[in-house]
Amino acid sequence: MIDKAYSELCKKDGDEYFTLIKKMLEKFALARSGEVYFSEKDLERMPEGFEDEIKAIAAAKGGSLSLAKEPKELDGGFILVYGGVEENCSFKALISAKKDELADKVHQLIFA
Repeated sequence: MIDKAYSELCKKDGDEYFTLIKKMLEKFALARSGEVYFSEKDLERMPEGFEDEIKAIAAAKGGSLSLAKEPKELDGGFILVYGGVEENCSFKALISAKKDELADKVHQLIFA
Protein backbone atom coordinates (compact mmCIF):
# COMPACT_ATOMS: atom_id res chain seq x y z
CA MET A 1 0.00 0.00 0.00
CA ILE A 2 2.78 2.41 0.90
CA ASP A 3 4.62 1.68 -2.34
CA LYS A 4 1.39 2.23 -4.26
CA ALA A 5 0.86 5.60 -2.55
CA TYR A 6 4.41 6.61 -3.47
CA SER A 7 3.85 5.53 -7.06
CA GLU A 8 0.61 7.53 -7.25
CA LEU A 9 2.37 10.65 -5.96
CA CYS A 10 5.07 10.30 -8.60
CA LYS A 11 2.45 9.92 -11.36
CA LYS A 12 0.72 13.21 -10.59
CA ASP A 13 1.18 15.78 -13.31
CA GLY A 14 0.41 19.34 -14.20
CA ASP A 15 -1.88 21.38 -11.98
CA GLU A 16 -2.55 18.55 -9.52
CA TYR A 17 1.17 17.98 -8.93
CA PHE A 18 2.06 21.64 -8.44
CA THR A 19 -0.96 22.21 -6.18
CA LEU A 20 0.44 19.46 -3.96
CA ILE A 21 3.89 21.05 -4.10
CA LYS A 22 2.42 24.40 -2.99
CA LYS A 23 0.75 22.72 0.01
CA MET A 24 4.04 21.05 0.91
CA LEU A 25 5.91 24.36 0.64
CA GLU A 26 3.33 25.98 2.94
CA LYS A 27 4.00 23.25 5.49
CA PHE A 28 7.79 23.01 5.29
CA ALA A 29 9.03 26.52 4.40
CA LEU A 30 10.76 28.27 7.29
CA ALA A 31 10.95 31.91 8.35
CA ARG A 32 14.48 32.08 6.96
CA SER A 33 16.25 32.84 3.72
CA GLY A 34 16.93 29.79 1.57
CA GLU A 35 16.74 28.00 -1.75
CA VAL A 36 14.41 25.35 -3.11
CA TYR A 37 15.64 22.64 -5.48
CA PHE A 38 13.53 20.53 -7.82
CA SER A 39 14.22 17.68 -10.23
CA GLU A 40 15.13 18.43 -13.83
CA LYS A 41 11.70 17.12 -14.88
CA ASP A 42 9.93 19.51 -12.49
CA LEU A 43 12.04 22.48 -13.55
CA GLU A 44 11.11 21.80 -17.19
CA ARG A 45 7.37 21.45 -16.54
CA MET A 46 7.01 24.11 -13.86
CA PRO A 47 4.05 26.36 -14.64
CA GLU A 48 4.67 29.95 -15.58
CA GLY A 49 4.55 32.14 -12.48
CA PHE A 50 5.25 29.27 -10.07
CA GLU A 51 8.52 30.84 -8.97
CA ASP A 52 6.53 33.90 -7.82
CA GLU A 53 4.18 31.59 -5.90
CA ILE A 54 7.18 30.01 -4.15
CA LYS A 55 8.38 33.47 -3.12
CA ALA A 56 4.90 34.44 -1.89
CA ILE A 57 4.57 31.28 0.22
CA ALA A 58 7.97 31.89 1.81
CA ALA A 59 7.16 35.56 2.45
CA ALA A 60 3.89 34.58 4.16
CA LYS A 61 5.97 32.46 6.56
CA GLY A 62 8.36 35.36 7.22
CA GLY A 63 11.17 34.04 5.04
CA SER A 64 12.37 34.03 1.47
CA LEU A 65 13.04 31.26 -1.02
CA SER A 66 14.79 31.47 -4.33
CA LEU A 67 14.37 28.83 -7.00
CA ALA A 68 17.64 27.03 -7.65
CA LYS A 69 18.19 26.43 -11.36
CA GLU A 70 20.45 23.43 -10.69
CA PRO A 71 18.37 20.23 -10.59
CA LYS A 72 18.59 17.56 -7.90
CA GLU A 73 18.03 13.83 -8.32
CA LEU A 74 14.42 13.47 -7.14
CA ASP A 75 11.38 11.48 -8.20
CA GLY A 76 9.06 14.13 -6.84
CA GLY A 77 8.91 16.83 -4.20
CA PHE A 78 11.77 19.22 -3.47
CA ILE A 79 14.74 19.98 -1.25
CA LEU A 80 14.91 23.10 0.89
CA VAL A 81 18.35 24.50 1.73
CA TYR A 82 18.78 26.98 4.57
CA GLY A 83 22.31 28.07 5.38
CA GLY A 84 23.87 24.92 3.99
CA VAL A 85 21.42 22.63 5.82
CA GLU A 86 19.22 20.56 3.53
CA GLU A 87 15.68 19.47 4.36
CA ASN A 88 14.70 16.66 2.04
CA CYS A 89 11.02 17.10 1.18
CA SER A 90 11.03 14.54 -1.61
CA PHE A 91 8.12 12.12 -1.70
CA LYS A 92 10.48 9.23 -0.99
CA ALA A 93 12.00 10.90 2.08
CA LEU A 94 8.65 11.98 3.52
CA ILE A 95 7.09 8.55 3.08
CA SER A 96 10.18 6.87 4.51
CA ALA A 97 10.05 9.13 7.57
CA LYS A 98 6.40 8.20 8.16
CA LYS A 99 6.61 4.56 7.09
CA ASP A 100 5.96 3.01 10.51
CA GLU A 101 3.07 5.36 11.22
CA LEU A 102 1.60 4.72 7.77
CA ALA A 103 2.05 0.96 8.13
CA ASP A 104 0.13 1.05 11.43
CA LYS A 105 -2.73 2.97 9.78
CA VAL A 106 -2.86 0.56 6.85
CA HIS A 107 -2.87 -2.35 9.29
CA GLN A 108 -5.82 -0.78 11.17
CA LEU A 109 -7.75 -0.25 7.94
CA ILE A 110 -7.25 -3.81 6.78
CA PHE A 111 -7.67 -5.67 10.06
CA ALA A 112 -9.99 -3.44 12.11
